[in-house]
Amino acid sequence: MTLDDLGMLLRNEKLSLGQRVIRNLQELAMVVEYLRKLGYKISSTTGVWDLFHIGHWRYLDAMRAMGHISIVEVDSDEVVRQRKPDNLHRPIVPLDERIEMLTAIRAVDLIYPLAIEEDPIEFIRVMRPDAFIVS
Repeated sequence: MTLDDLGMLLRNEKLSLGQRVIRNLQELAMVVEYLRKLGYKISSTTGVWDLFHIGHWRYLDAMRAMGHISIVEVDSDEVVRQRKPDNLHRPIVPLDERIEMLTAIRAVDLIYPLAIEEDPIEFIRVMRPDAFIVS
């Protein structure tokens, strides 16, 4: 994500899937700093987003209503397998498809795929959301 991409998002211009994905914590820090300088409130949540259903949709709508810009963390396939070792079939939907699905939801502005080597607490610490929603 570049500052040009972020400007397009703030002007409600159409972004490609790749333009809505934040790829690392340094990029996340840059995006958040820019948004805060402009006075935007950030809402956020985390999750697997596998087997998406209406409850997920409503949850994301409620999360988005708590800020101007939403950033949704999605666990990578490796993170899911590490957290759910008793179920080797998870996730059912691969990461790239879960990201694509999340971009189709109006309540989701930006997406952060959490890699296996990253600490989810660090994601929250770098972002410092105004509203962090936990289910």
